[in-house]
Amino acid sequence: MIPLTPGGKSYSDIVSETNTKTTPQTTTFTDPSTKITYNVTQAQSDALNALQKTTNGTGIPTDTTSQLAYQAVIATTQNGPAMTPVTNPAAAPPAAAPPQAAAPPAAAPGGTGCGTPQDFVIIANRKLGLEWDPTTCLFKYAPPPAAAPPAATAVGTLSCNATPNVIKAGDTTTFNAIGGTAPYTWGIPTGPKIGNPVTYTTTVNSPSSSNVSVGSGDGQTASCLITVNGTIATGPAPAPAAVVPPAAVVPPAGTIALTLSIGLDGVGSVGDIKNPGASDRSNKNPRSPIQAIIHISDNKADVPGGTISGVSLAFDSASGRYAGTANIPAAITGAHDIRIQVPGHLIRKLGITTGAAQTLSDKNLTAGDVDGKNSLGVVDHGILVACWLKGASDSGCGNLSQDADLNMDGRVDQLDYNLFLREFNGQDGE
Repeated sequence: MIPLTPGGKSYSDIVSETNTKTTPQTTTFTDPSTKITYNVTQAQSDALNALQKTTNGTGIPTDTTSQLAYQAVIATTQNGPAMTPVTNPAAAPPAAAPPQAAAPPAAAPGGTGCGTPQDFVIIANRKLGLEWDPTTCLFKYAPPPAAAPPAATAVGTLSCNATPNVIKAGDTTTFNAIGGTAPYTWGIPTGPKIGNPVTYTTTVNSPSSSNVSVGSGDGQTASCLITVNGTIATGPAPAPAAVVPPAAVVPPAGTIALTLSIGLDGVGSVGDIKNPGASDRSNKNPRSPIQAIIHISDNKADVPGGTISGVSLAFDSASGRYAGTANIPAAITGAHDIRIQVPGHLIRKLGITTGAAQTLSDKNLTAGDVDGKNSLGVVDHGILVACWLKGASDSGCGNLSQDADLNMDGRVDQLDYNLFLREFNGQDGE
């Protein structure tokens, strides 16, 4: 309810007070808009005087809500037996006629003869959920009609398929239902299953065919055929094949092997720049392999022969990092910086050349360098948003959608954008 008076009375409180017809007439009230003075009950007088306090000094409410309430009280009291006009200063009253018996008011349909309020009063009350009840001569709360149930959605005829529908003994297939409504109940040979899709692993020992039935929640039924070829082998399980260790990687002549294990923020076991160990939001199944560039440099300038492109890094699910090997020319002697560059990430210094094979495995790369300028800024942000919202073909993306795929999941979406926001603080690469 909306309070209308300084005392906190609501519209429905005021109307309720004015509906009381048994209170004795104890005072008078003059309507400022018509200059008519009425005999009123004390409750009606209190309600009208309270509403007048919301005016700007004219005695007539100025805001729409108060006007409706004021007019409703006036009209409601006029329709009740406790309200009687006394004077009209605008015109002298005619000579009094001999008193006559008053004719009873016309009875409302099905009512008790109290009449019907004016239309604007009924409309004003209806806006507040109140309807006039002619049997009690009161405005009463009328709950809104219940909403009609939504129209049934066409679901189509139920059908099903098995992918694949020709399998070998011991293999697994997946059943899919099309049309109908959930829940779906399947007559799988090994026992009923509920859901969609569902899987089935054969246990037969000879070739056979089966019609697998499915029923939908709306009462439809269908079936799909699977064919099983071959038999399940019996007897002792075959001995596992011997595991052959991978051959040692021998670097090409004239090179030194640099073994890498690199973490990418937002991927695998790596979190972000602020919380590198919190990987719960990181992509555990990234695209692989990726290409990196190794820079052998002094003061960020590559030495002759020190730019090694096309270094392949494959994702290692055990460690949650990317691993690979780079071959550094043995002709590069002395101590130089080893830096790594992965598209979409800031360049990071890994260590110092030693003239011998070595392993570097404790560095993570910061994601977000979409434009390849070795810094994170508003340009990277703009390209990322364009690739996400408009697609790779948009000029704002500039065919950099793969570099904007910061979490390496094969698409640019809100996950990449959120990772960029966690990484961004205006920093440059090393």
